[in-house]
Amino acid sequence: GTVYYGMGDLRTALKFYQEASMRQSADRLLEGMIFKSTAAAHAGLDEFKQAVEVEKRAYQIFSVVLGENHQLTRTSDGSLKKFMGAAIQLGSKKAEDAKKELEEAAALAMANAIEAEEAAEEEK
Repeated sequence: GTVYYGMGDLRTALKFYQEASMRQSADRLLEGMIFKSTAAAHAGLDEFKQAVEVEKRAYQIFSVVLGENHQLTRTSDGSLKKFMGAAIQLGSKKAEDAKKELEEAAALAMANAIEAEEAAEEEK
């Protein structure tokens, strides 16, 4: 997955990371790294909600295995906050876009109604 991630093929990288996460491993740190990479791939695809969910798993592993003060745990915490902020921002943008689309549709419907009225007046 790391090679595909480096090439920018995030969908393929994600598939490999997900496959790796399904395999049994006795190495908890490796599992954490796989989750961290999976979260980064989701974030790169603007799938921030999924990125948050997976990064939480990475953070939990790192905090248990390495401790709260380890650099990797702190980095994971920072990523988690960043992904949460991006998820909120993306959700707000989607809501804003949906509202704008509704307003545009209403304006178009109103314009069509006015045109229809004018056409009916001209026929009289």
